[in-house]
Amino acid sequence: MATSSENMTSTSVDNANTDAIKDLAGSDSQQQSTSTGDTGSVDTTAVLTATSGTSGDDNIVVLPDAHYVGGSGADNFILHDAGHYKIDDFNASQGDKLDFSKYGLSREELTSRVTNIKIEADNLIVNFGDNVEITLAGVHPGQISWDDVVVDHGGKGPGGKDDHGGKGPGGKDDDHGGKGPGGKDDHGGKGPGGKDDDHGGKGPGGKDDDHGGKGPGGKDDDMVVKVQAAKMMIMAVKAQAAKMMIMAVKAQAAKMIMVVKVQAAKMMIMAVKAQADQAAKVMTMVVKVMVVINMSTLVLMNIAKVTKEQIILCSMIWATGKLTNIMAKKEICWTSPDMV
Repeated sequence: MATSSENMTSTSVDNANTDAIKDLAGSDSQQQSTSTGDTGSVDTTAVLTATSGTSGDDNIVVLPDAHYVGGSGADNFILHDAGHYKIDDFNASQGDKLDFSKYGLSREELTSRVTNIKIEADNLIVNFGDNVEITLAGVHPGQISWDDVVVDHGGKGPGGKDDHGGKGPGGKDDDHGGKGPGGKDDHGGKGPGGKDDDHGGKGPGGKDDDHGGKGPGGKDDDMVVKVQAAKMMIMAVKAQAAKMMIMAVKAQAAKMIMVVKVQAAKMMIMAVKAQADQAAKVMTMVVKVMVVINMSTLVLMNIAKVTKEQIILCSMIWATGKLTNIMAKKEICWTSPDMV
């Protein structure tokens, strides 16, 4: 089985595929080229333009608006233009790769162009602006990472300019890396203190370059980062909504308290007014009674010749509704002082 580095650096991919892509529109051949290994056997990593791969490891040129099936083996799906691409059996666990090297972008440059990642009808859909959309049937974000993506070996990634690897700190690269200080490497060179993997390796501080590698501190997985960022955004929105709800409840409670206070004040004023009215009525009645008593006293003292004390007593009895009974018995009222 050919490794990813062999697929990306073999003549059949890097050289013959360039001409094959130029002739795709008028080509009806399923296999653009083949390469022969040391044993004389046919290499199954030859570039295919059919929508279905073989049972081995295939390099398949993917055209827009068609469904592609790589079959078994580690398949390299080569994308090179604008359009909507659909791959029905992408399986990173068996070594399948998405090859973006024809766009001439490094991993960092390609990452910066990702505008949307979503799951729709159990398919993973990745958008690079409005012009490139890739649909991977049955794939979820956790089933693919940047280790499953092939990008331009050089591009202009951070850390240097090169054809197939760039420059490591303190070391001069040739076409496929060469040696940097401190070690020998296959495709990328070794920086001081760092271990290489296939296409980039580790430099001091854990920064990845072209084809991944791991930097100290974790695996670079753009999709996982985006999912985590989305979760954090949702949590922030929920927290903000909760704060706004609490503020709204407090404001409403303050309004209700103010209404209750105003209502209580009105009721207090009404109660005071009612009490004042009642007191005024009682006072008026008292004044009237006093007037009647005074007038009755004067009249009776002059006419009936009764004492003032007798008149007051009769007035009080009259005021309580008992005057009639007492007058019937002729006990006090309208009698001479000698009768008492």
